[in-house]
Amino acid sequence: PQSSEKQKLMDEIFKSYVEKDLVYLLKIERPEVFQLLIKILASQTGNLVNYSQLATQTGLSVPTLKKYLWYAEKTFSISQVTPWFSNTLKEITKSPVYYFHDTGLRNYSINLMGNLELNQQYGFVFQNFIWLLLKESLRWKNHTLHYWRTTDKAEVDFVISKHDGLLPVEVKFGILDKPMISRSFRSFIEKYNPPEAWLVNRNFEHEITINQTRVKFLPFYRLMGISE
Repeated sequence: PQSSEKQKLMDEIFKSYVEKDLVYLLKIERPEVFQLLIKILASQTGNLVNYSQLATQTGLSVPTLKKYLWYAEKTFSISQVTPWFSNTLKEITKSPVYYFHDTGLRNYSINLMGNLELNQQYGFVFQNFIWLLLKESLRWKNHTLHYWRTTDKAEVDFVISKHDGLLPVEVKFGILDKPMISRSFRSFIEKYNPPEAWLVNRNFEHEITINQTRVKFLPFYRLMGISE
């Protein structure tokens, strides 16, 4: 009963968002396509967005698609994270990644309310949650939040660009019992030598050094009290 009430509440919230905010206030002409767009973005949380491919999937022109994405951002449904790069030949420079301000909306959009275990979506939700924590921690600071990816598929979930250097942040949902560094994360650290790097996870707290970089393994709840 409780889950059905929650589902009903989410139905009402989402319907109100689409009908009142989008159709009435923003004059969106095809609300059903907007809902499809949100659903596709929800299923691709944390993945690169290809505008041409997304336009084909939704049946929108690329300019209209970008307008709909702009509406979604301005109504605080989603935010885009842009790539950080220093080598325009070997690193991704344009494609954004989108995250949801409300993971409930994200899960609702792809029918995951109460079904995370069955759908193996924990990792995506956790990464979205860490984005929310990082975004909140940077609200009053002159830092910017990005991701990093190379044309060879090496990637780091988040890169915080600060006035005194870079802070790469890798997110790992699995339970850790010893320090484990992905090849991609190590590659970024060795290439850019940041003073510090974080590997955010569920349970493990530790610190190692790679070259001159302090690599901190941080349980996610540490982010709630960390001031950078």
